[in-house]
Amino acid sequence: ELNSDNVNAALSAFERNVVSTGIVLQPSVMSEDGKTEDAALNRAIETAWWEWQNRCDVTGSYSFEDIQRMALRRRIIDGGLLVVKCFDKENGFRLQIREVDELDGAYSAAGGSVFGGVEVDRTGRIIRYHLSGYTYDSTYVTREDEELPASRVLYLRHRSRPCQVREITPLASAMSIIAHLNSYIEAITVKERMLAC
Repeated sequence: ELNSDNVNAALSAFERNVVSTGIVLQPSVMSEDGKTEDAALNRAIETAWWEWQNRCDVTGSYSFEDIQRMALRRRIIDGGLLVVKCFDKENGFRLQIREVDELDGAYSAAGGSVFGGVEVDRTGRIIRYHLSGYTYDSTYVTREDEELPASRVLYLRHRSRPCQVREITPLASAMSIIAHLNSYIEAITVKERMLAC
């Protein structure tokens, strides 16, 4: 991602074609008569949606469209992304974005039910996330403890096997080809510069 123009071009194409302008709410609440739409209520819902989606991130840095683009990019590059659901009286419902790299791979629990910072029960259902230096404190994830309940986290991940707990990047199988392609392009560029001299 950081060193390959080809990968960034592909990611930009994914963002343009998959996310485009993002998910947009189109309310269609019916009136009490059940025959027509309640235009005033639908407008109020749509106005509330646009206000929320422009400030839905806890940091105030990202819109909902930005989060969708980031989620798609991180799912392709890192294999996943953690979206923490947060709520407080002052700001209402917000989203906090966490990278999968923040999962504490060194954390272990009795019985071996933690895999790379993701704790599962006997059925394989995720029950907790253990983050390195972060925790859920009833409102936001802060740098105090290291545990998040699964009910507060959307774990957007790419898995290739049913028993797989952690994510894997879809680019894993293409990384060596991408490195060779970058080296080839660099060699051709150097060759052409030398010929021009």
